[in-house]
Amino acid sequence: MSEFNLNDNDVKKIVKNASKQSGVDIGKMKKAADEGKLDDFIGKNLSPDASKKLKQVLSDKSAAKKNS
Repeated sequence: MSEFNLNDNDVKKIVKNASKQSGVDIGKMKKAADEGKLDDFIGKNLSPDASKKLKQVLSDKSAAKKNS
């Protein structure tokens, strides 16, 4: 997921927010992010619409900060 260029705090805020809204286990989502496998995790655990929205937020750093 290196194409998103986010720092650790950005990732933590986004993961927490996404987990809260989706009901996905934050621990598993964080582990996937830490291992560079967040994109795979998102694809497997979120609906296509939720996955698309999260990827849009991740690619727009200002939107990510605004949503956290």
